[in-house]
Amino acid sequence: MRHLRWIVPAVIGVVLFVVPLAVAVRLNSGPEMSSDESLLFLGMGIVWFVGPLVCLIVTIVQAVTVQAETRRRRAWQQEQQTLGQTPEGIAHWRRVAADLRAQLLAGQAPPSVAVWPVTLRPGENACYDVILRYARFYGTDVSYQHGSTFAFGRPGFVAAAVAATAIGNHRRRAAAQRMAAAQWRETQLTRVVVTDQRVVCDLGGRWLTFDYTAMSAVWPDVSGDAFVAAFHATEPLLLDGPASDVVSVLALAALHGPQGLREHPGLRELDVVGSAPELDPGPEAAGGRGGGRPAGPRDGQGGTHPSIFDA
Repeated sequence: MRHLRWIVPAVIGVVLFVVPLAVAVRLNSGPEMSSDESLLFLGMGIVWFVGPLVCLIVTIVQAVTVQAETRRRRAWQQEQQTLGQTPEGIAHWRRVAADLRAQLLAGQAPPSVAVWPVTLRPGENACYDVILRYARFYGTDVSYQHGSTFAFGRPGFVAAAVAATAIGNHRRRAAAQRMAAAQWRETQLTRVVVTDQRVVCDLGGRWLTFDYTAMSAVWPDVSGDAFVAAFHATEPLLLDGPASDVVSVLALAALHGPQGLREHPGLRELDVVGSAPELDPGPEAAGGRGGGRPAGPRDGQGGTHPSIFDA
């Protein structure tokens, strides 16, 4: 249906080309035209010239718009697929997070995966290697060019020129204010290594560390597949995607202990989730690596890590 936005003006343009031309040819082929017929002939000529041109412009603009929207839709769908933002992916990570919470409350070690790009700290356990949508919340300074007008002539013309300049300046100032306002920025898909002490985000080869103990406030939202954290010394962090559920569980375990895991409202969605099937922590897991079971010695980390509450 969206293609009708350019198909309809294209068809109208063809009609406006053919019909006035046929009428003009018929009028011109007859005897001498009356004054009314002359006006009709002139009108058909104007419609024949202006109508198709306007329709052509509208058709091109709408076709380009539809094509751009299609590209954005495909890119969004690909991004959702990469994140595992599908019913199966969401259900999988809900089960993994529910199992992780149960394991931690039982005093068991969280899962363990081998992560080679990130150098772990002594005693640190890498639990998951996933893909998430990353963003930071902050404002910025934005400049804009203030226009000025020099006009002379009739008072009406001068007033119109001054008004047009004022409207342009207002629009540029409003656009700059919108761009400068605090909002989520730097939005991108990124690889996230989740450990029992921090999350580490790969931003084009630059690994940023966010320790749980440095978070001044957290907003885990399992139902919305998102995790937000505020910090004393840097901008808030958003991690979005089904795999963010395990970040919510590990962060709450580190910051609030067993009580946080049991009672935090952001994890209520996990209360009704069944047990996850046993999965190896590998790239087969939707949205990243890291399964739903504690690691054994063959996982590359020894499988002897203490409970996160002992950290």
